Amino acid sequence: MISLFLHFIIKLFYFKPRPFFKGRVGILTPSKFDSSFPSKHTLLTFAVSTIVQFNQRILGSIMLGLSFLTGLSRIWLGHHYPSDIAGSAVLGSFTSAIIHKLLKGNGNEST
Repeated sequence: MISLFLHFIIKLFYFKPRPFFKGRVGILTPSKFDSSFPSKHTLLTFAVSTIVQFNQRILGSIMLGLSFLTGLSRIWLGHHYPSDIAGSAVLGSFTSAIIHKLLKGNGNEST
């Protein structure tokens, strides 16, 4: 939920045209005409896979690989720039790491 909230706040204050706006790439599937940064798909997949990584290393590693592929697919579709994906991955992972650290510090983490 925190990652979605950050996504919403960033979209309110920052606009970056999607790659297909400027005709730099063809678009494979229809897309919204909102800001390119951050990528909600990539942000959420990295947020979830990072939290899983803290608790189940093997499953989390697989999910992180799939998150990376999700980001690549967003670029391939022409919906995002590589920098959008990189920023979304960092933001999603960072958010999950902070939440994990806060919960671990309060003794609320389940083993």
